[in-house]
Amino acid sequence: MCEINHHQPIPAFEPSHTGVPHVTFMNQEDTVTQQLNNGVRALMLDTYDFKGDVWLCHSFKGKCHDYTAFEPAIDTLNEIQAFLSANPGEIVTLILEDYVEAPNGLTNVFKAAGLMKY
Repeated sequence: MCEINHHQPIPAFEPSHTGVPHVTFMNQEDTVTQQLNNGVRALMLDTYDFKGDVWLCHSFKGKCHDYTAFEPAIDTLNEIQAFLSANPGEIVTLILEDYVEAPNGLTNVFKAAGLMKY
């Protein structure tokens, strides 16, 4: 499996976390943690149901696919939680394009990441 995260540039047709080559481009070169440490305080995330979980994804025809999926949302939300825990005076705004249809899917992933207290 590829060792590149959703926020890192990738060579053309590098396999994604799903093992299928990406056909979309990455939005950021820095990790979420690096962005937060560099002063970013708002993140736009697209969330989808995928493989029985909530994933960050660019869609194709309104759906997340192996070739457009980046990583499970919990991974990024854990990074955000770690930053907020280490920097209690900071505020991070999340702008969500939420396409999760699973009942309480997004709530559950936020709870699992420990973000509900924020």
